Amino acid sequence: MVDLVNAYEKQRPKYIDFTERIVHLLKELLNNDDIIIHNIEGRAKETKSFRKKIIRKTNKYTNPLNEITDLSGIRVITYYQDDVDIVERLIKKEFIVDKKNSLDKGELLKTNEFGYRSVHYILSLSEERLKLPEWSKYREFKFEVQIRTVLQHAWASISHSIQYKHEEDVPGDLKRKLFRLAGIFELADEEFMDVRKKNSVIMKEIKSTSKEEVMDFELNLLTISEYIFNSPNVRSLLENAEKEGFNYEYYEAFDDEDESDSSSQLLRLCKDFGIETVRDLDSVIKNNLAESQAIYRNIIIGHGEWEISPSFAVILILVHIYRGFIKTQTLVELGWSESIAEMVIEQLGNYGK
Repeated sequence: MVDLVNAYEKQRPKYIDFTERIVHLLKELLNNDDIIIHNIEGRAKETKSFRKKIIRKTNKYTNPLNEITDLSGIRVITYYQDDVDIVERLIKKEFIVDKKNSLDKGELLKTNEFGYRSVHYILSLSEERLKLPEWSKYREFKFEVQIRTVLQHAWASISHSIQYKHEEDVPGDLKRKLFRLAGIFELADEEFMDVRKKNSVIMKEIKSTSKEEVMDFELNLLTISEYIFNSPNVRSLLENAEKEGFNYEYYEAFDDEDESDSSSQLLRLCKDFGIETVRDLDSVIKNNLAESQAIYRNIIIGHGEWEISPSFAVILILVHIYRGFIKTQTLVELGWSESIAEMVIEQLGNYGK
């Protein structure tokens, strides 16, 4: 056994390198197919874990270095259960599957058993990829990929922490509680998929509705985002802001996450001040459009160049309109730095003096 452990210890750096390459490759493949996941992580089995495994399963392996299939392990964590299926299809297309050693733990569960769904694939590189010089040295390598949702991962992590690997290990008075928890986790996975589907339906409805009809929709993150990016009045605000030194080029190149945060801030301000529909917001912008360039000039004067986004351009107009009611803490709670919040409120307080 000592010789086996020493042999693995010498080979482990190669497994570390292999695992890092596989993680990078999977990230590229997922990105190329526009598959959004929560996380992907990999590890080469620790030497002490290798040692424990060959001791624990002495009756299973005759040549552990060749027979243990998870010396390189990857975990792909998705947001939704149907994304697990998408990732499965991807890896089946890109790698060779060892069907004998791969399994779906969810399918192994009986209707009266608890546990977590998790798909485990044992994979090796395809002949096409092995022809590439950077992969050719890994011909004999196999790796395990686990695919599970965020909630399945949470269940696995928590259940592992209380050290019950099998149902028969659990004391009887705990089984009922674990049954209930397993059902809640599984139901939550299904409900999150349903929420995503309904969200997609709402987005399609907004996009297919005429601009005039959308004006009477209530403000939420979907309607406010659709309005912000399509409103000529907001475009005029941006043009006026740019004339005074605000920079919009950054947000034209990187608009998704930053703009979503700004849209969320804008929505909260609208709700605070009773702006309930898209038409209400549009009216506020129209009524202040002529004055907007002077407002932006008053904010930025003496402070160099600022970045601006469509939502932030509207936020500054609302801060101007309601400057007598907005406190520094209001903006800090939206995510502003205290110094910038104080500066903007002070500048707007001097407006017109």
